[in-house]
Amino acid sequence: MPPNSSNSSNDRDEEEPGFLESLGLPPPGELLPLGYVYLLLLGIASESIHFALLGVNIIDYSNVLDVLLSPIALVTGDIEVLAVVIGVPLVLWPYLKFMRYLARKKPTEKNKGLREQPIGKVWLPMCMLALFCAFLGLGLGQGFAQSRDLAAGEMDPDTRITFGDGEIVEAYLVGINSGYVFFVERGANDVTIAPIPETIRSLQALPDDD
Repeated sequence: MPPNSSNSSNDRDEEEPGFLESLGLPPPGELLPLGYVYLLLLGIASESIHFALLGVNIIDYSNVLDVLLSPIALVTGDIEVLAVVIGVPLVLWPYLKFMRYLARKKPTEKNKGLREQPIGKVWLPMCMLALFCAFLGLGLGQGFAQSRDLAAGEMDPDTRITFGDGEIVEAYLVGINSGYVFFVERGANDVTIAPIPETIRSLQALPDDD
């Protein structure tokens, strides 16, 4: 009895890897959630380091929504971070393909992995490492720079804060989430934390001195 051609075709389709799998990458259903969770952890770590250097435990003033949205807020709130998140994967892929081309022209024991394994298995860990360094550097860089200015009382105001009782304060805005505003008043050496619903009426960016 001849084999069922439709069953044979289905078996071949099931065995053939998808496009991402052929590159050594997880399928989209796994890659996207894992990528978001990784950015979530990086966002929490970066914000925690930044605020910790200013003497604030940001986790104590964050709810679940703040935590879940932290990578989105961090990426969309800073054009440099957005450029890193998008640019690093885009640049690494052609770079690795070029390095593989060179490795295959001059094969050695050291470049064996790059020559033989799917490029995605090299690309993904390198992207994770590059993003880890970028987010960690962002948190440390902002934290150290602002803590130095804070200790010297040199945090120049960039925001006009209007409180519910009508008081207006010009201060440096350190950060904001769904429940709190973190700011430093002119000449102050510590961060003031104000709950938004009870005390803050409006926030207005001050024009640059330039």
